[in-house]
Amino acid sequence: MRPLAGQGEEMDKSAACRQEARELMQRFPTVQGWALMSRDGIVMLAQLPPAVDEDLLGTLGAALISLGDRWAESRDTCTTEYILLGDCRYRHLFLPAGGDGILALFLDVKGDWNSVVAASCMLAERMGQVLEMA
Repeated sequence: MRPLAGQGEEMDKSAACRQEARELMQRFPTVQGWALMSRDGIVMLAQLPPAVDEDLLGTLGAALISLGDRWAESRDTCTTEYILLGDCRYRHLFLPAGGDGILALFLDVKGDWNSVVAASCMLAERMGQVLEMA
């Protein structure tokens, strides 16, 4: 399918981010879903587990990364690398994706999430670069 005029670059960015996330999920079966959102909490791309509220996820991701950044700044340290939350079903990994985005990953609670963190940091960096391409 051919992209509409003027939308080719956006389609390429979306395809690149989706491909990166697919590859991460294939490499790490612990990853059960993902979302790429703006720092304002707007979910732009996602493959989420069932019953996940996109609006709530966006609000949570934006708030957590913002608070993490404020915490780091108040201590004269570097910026937030990631924030990990856990509940009875998933480990939720939130990572800054460049200056404009947030990558959220849903990790199986029974899986080895430690092995996913380093690869996810690199993925978030690449997605941030894609988002920042003019």
